[in-house]
Amino acid sequence: MFLTPCLWAFLFIIFILLDIIFLKGVTIFGTRPELTFIFVIFAGLRQGFLYGSSTGFAGGLIKDIFLNVYLGPGAFSLTLTGFLAGILGKRFFYQNIFIQVIIIFIATLFRLSLANMLLNIIHLSPHPGREIISQSFFNALLAPPIFLLLGMIFRYRK
Repeated sequence: MFLTPCLWAFLFIIFILLDIIFLKGVTIFGTRPELTFIFVIFAGLRQGFLYGSSTGFAGGLIKDIFLNVYLGPGAFSLTLTGFLAGILGKRFFYQNIFIQVIIIFIATLFRLSLANMLLNIIHLSPHPGREIISQSFFNALLAPPIFLLLGMIFRYRK
């Protein structure tokens, strides 16, 4: 029983490190891969809203500290997105690749739109619209292999 939360924490740390150290300078079509975001959505879908929101808060806060000038909008938007993924996880069969792509695409649109709204409130420059769309497509393309990898890891653990 104790090993499964440790595995979640270990994988979370790996995804965070990949995001803030190794993929920090990687941009494809003006956007960067967001592995932490995909992990948060997977955690929410698989484990429920508590895992989704707590990993979203921790991941968003860490990414805000290391990658952004401002603290808060990323953490709040990722927390709320992880929470909603946890609620949706009980209602959708998320193992279907098509459903994974749709969920990640919509979740990315939601998270970046929410972050833009918060950035506008505090009078900072928001993400451009084309960046939001390209980030949504990019995350949607990355989601199925990452979901498959994480699913295999947790299936092997059972």
